[in-house]
Amino acid sequence: MRIPKVFKPKTRRHRKAQPDPDEPEPDEPEPDEPGPMAQVPKLTPHDFALLGLRFDRTQTLRKGAAKAPQMLRKVLPKLETYVYGVDLSASSLEDLGDVNVKSFKELAKQTAVKLASTKKFPIIIGGEHTVSLAAVRALKPDAVVILDAHPDCEASESHDGVTRKIAELVGPENVFLFGARVASAAEDEYLGSSGINVVDSLNKLQWVRGRVYLSIDMDVLDPSIIASVGNPEPMGLSFSEVTQAIKLVAPYLIAADFVEFTPMQDKSAEIHALMAGKLIYSTMAAIVKARQK
Repeated sequence: MRIPKVFKPKTRRHRKAQPDPDEPEPDEPEPDEPGPMAQVPKLTPHDFALLGLRFDRTQTLRKGAAKAPQMLRKVLPKLETYVYGVDLSASSLEDLGDVNVKSFKELAKQTAVKLASTKKFPIIIGGEHTVSLAAVRALKPDAVVILDAHPDCEASESHDGVTRKIAELVGPENVFLFGARVASAAEDEYLGSSGINVVDSLNKLQWVRGRVYLSIDMDVLDPSIIASVGNPEPMGLSFSEVTQAIKLVAPYLIAADFVEFTPMQDKSAEIHALMAGKLIYSTMAAIVKARQK
């Protein structure tokens, strides 16, 4: 079924807004006020644009992330759209279509063209994690926050080296890695000397400032939540921990991507897709809510 350029999500009847269990504790110390570079315009739910990057040529353990944009588009209109007190059903999510190419060079080129075609907030669906590098090249953020089960710091041109490549672009001191729990010996050595910020406590993300790009590898979540990923790892983050991390950086985001969703070959893939869709909507709502304060 052809996806229209603009679609409106469905919603059920609104329920009374409940206190948000994922809000940070109020007694946490407040960071210093952000400087001019950290200022980002307020958003309404009308300001989002969806872009699919169907690229998975360097996936290793499991392939198929190129199928994610189409699959997640199908589930988004089925989901509850009243999230964190934000009514996303009032929005029209502009669909920029997909980039479907065979080389990273062409991916980077076409991603830049697509992102330059809109002034709306990009919601990017991969694709393998390499697509994040293409988007970062195009958007030139001040900082990049990466939620991932793996550091992706190998000395390679594939998805397992994307964090290292991003660090070369924006500077390692401007890369924040949260949720990593499996690394090779080479990656561990690199992280020890690279200057990349390996975040070991959720609250440390509140110090991130500037124009921030957020990249969420779905394998950061525990496989009991979403097993349809390229490289699943046990002992992952909960849905609540991931959304708390998103909320801490939401006021400074200029774009967000969701990568490495790799559908299983059975009916469980639809359940996993629903969970991934809920994470996308939770992110959108957190961004809107943060900008309206």
